[in-house]
Order: sequence, then C-alpha cells, then structure tokens
Amino acid sequence: MSILTFPILKVEYRLKPVWDHLKLHHSNTLRSPLFPIILTVSSYFVLCVPYLICDLMGEKWPVVHRFKIQKSRIPTSAMLLRCLGVTLYNHLLLVLPAAVAQWAWRPPIPLPERAPDLLELTGGVTANLLLFDFQYFIWHLLHHRIRWLYLTFHAIHHDYVAPFALATQCLGGWELVTVGFWTTLDPILLRCHVLTTWAFMVAHVYVSVEDHCGYDLSTVHR
Repeated sequence: MSILTFPILKVEYRLKPVWDHLKLHHSNTLRSPLFPIILTVSSYFVLCVPYLICDLMGEKWPVVHRFKIQKSRIPTSAMLLRCLGVTLYNHLLLVLPAAVAQWAWRPPIPLPERAPDLLELTGGVTANLLLFDFQYFIWHLLHHRIRWLYLTFHAIHHDYVAPFALATQCLGGWELVTVGFWTTLDPILLRCHVLTTWAFMVAHVYVSVEDHCGYDLSTVHR
C-alpha cells in the first residue's frame, strides 16, 4: 500500500461505519424518493437562516453588515413572506406530487453496500457542480435572450434588484422543475454513489444560497 492511498482508504474506513449505520437504521427513509426533497428543502432553509439573521440585525451588527453589497437595501417582511410563499407553493404543488408519482411508479432505490472513498466523494461532487453550472448557464442565457421565455418563466426571479437569501428559490414553477430535473439526472449520468449524490445536492443548495445572499464574503480575510 502506498503512502498516497492511505489517507483515502482511511477516510473510506471512517465513512463505512456511518454508511452501515444509516443503512441499518434508516434504510426505508433513505430509499424513499421523498428523501432528496426533504434533504434539499431542509438544507435550503437551514442555510438561509444565518443570512436572514444578518439582514434582520442590519446596522446593529456592523461587523457583518460591512460585507453586505447593497447596505441600504434590507429585505422587508413582505418580501420575505412572498419568497417563502412562492417556495412552499412550488414545492407543495409541483415537486412533492412529482416525487409521490415517482414513488408509486418505481420501486425503492437500492442502497450500495460500500461507502464512497474521499476521491470518489469529492470528485463526484465537483463533477456534478461543474456539469450543472454548464447546464444552467445555457438555460439562464436562453431565458435572458428569448423575451418570451424571460417574461413567461424567469422574470419572477428578478423581481428584487437587491438579492437576499430567500430569493434564491423565488422561481417560476417551470424553472424549479427543470433545475430539479438536472440535479436529479446529473448524478445518474455520472454514476455517483448515493452518498455523493446527497452531498452534491447540499453543496448545490449552499452555492445557490451564497450566490443570492447579498453579502460579499470573499472580502472576509482581506
């Protein structure tokens, strides 16, 4: 065994007990088509909370407020409630029924016996993020170049000129469904371990929220 492969095998060893525990005690939950929805939606709201707290604190928290890009534009309660309503509406009336239909149409997802190693996990997450970014770049470009697509599907996402965390998923139903389609399809195309798939989904949610949070955190260490 080479020195270079030892850390990867060690991480795989550490992941194996966790994976075995999940399979043993939570197999039915993990195999459900509803689990990715629960994972991504809960991750979304959890990741939004710190930024929402920063917005609510505003100038009372100068150590954080100095990183806000548009310092005079603080989201109001009406804006937050509207975005929350759009997000819940889309998930309850579009995403959830699609997942339930998928649940009825196909058998539960089999869980792999082994855990992924570090290279497989990080490489898979990175590859999925890059593939999705390429897909969404084309999708986003088309919706800005073709006026009908913009007005019909994409305009709602640009209702707020000053972004904030909850505006991340303030999307038209069609756009949310297509984003979810790619997020689901890409790990299948790349033949990823389900643990890698779930890690990608959470990473994708984080990147999206950070992109729309309204804070320039790249200046923290400057």
